[in-house]
Amino acid sequence: MRALDSEPSLATTAAAGTAATRELAEELGIRPPLREALRLRTASPLGPYHLTVHLAELCEPLRPDPREIPRHELLPLAHVLAVPPRPFIPTGLDVLRRLFT
Repeated sequence: MRALDSEPSLATTAAAGTAATRELAEELGIRPPLREALRLRTASPLGPYHLTVHLAELCEPLRPDPREIPRHELLPLAHVLAVPPRPFIPTGLDVLRRLFT
């Protein structure tokens, strides 16, 4: 998720490009098959970047690595869309709305 590290204190929903599989394994302890769902070009404080979003169907429990993810919680999608947690990366919320509304 290096493209999003310019705002490391914000929650995010994306893993950048071909690093998605590695990031899921390192951070969440899972290796599900991924399918590309969306590509978009968006702005950041460092300039524009291209984002590829992948979806996966989970068949195993998440095992977050506390060194990578010191705090986490799972929220219903409807709740996140209605009352986004703060702080939350605006691009992440945009992606969720594009995919699920």
